[in-house]
Amino acid sequence: MLQEQITKSTKTPRYKVKIDKKLCGDPIECGLKCVKSCPFKILAYCQRKKPKFGEAPEKFKVISAFNVLCNDCKKCINICPNNAIKIKL
Repeated sequence: MLQEQITKSTKTPRYKVKIDKKLCGDPIECGLKCVKSCPFKILAYCQRKKPKFGEAPEKFKVISAFNVLCNDCKKCINICPNNAIKIKL
């Protein structure tokens, strides 16, 4: 019983980074500010669609790859020019 209470009281909060794809648009245009600003490298970017063989990728999106590392510093939120990022507990 006591061990259960200690474990519950010492749990690390888990934040979830949400990126609104419609608001984000093309992250290359803004210079990947959110990806570069994250001190824990939680955010990354990837292709929206797999290009056909021999073609270069055209559109990209930002993804939250490692939510478990987020400490809610809000650097990505503060730097995003489109307000496309939210962090929830």
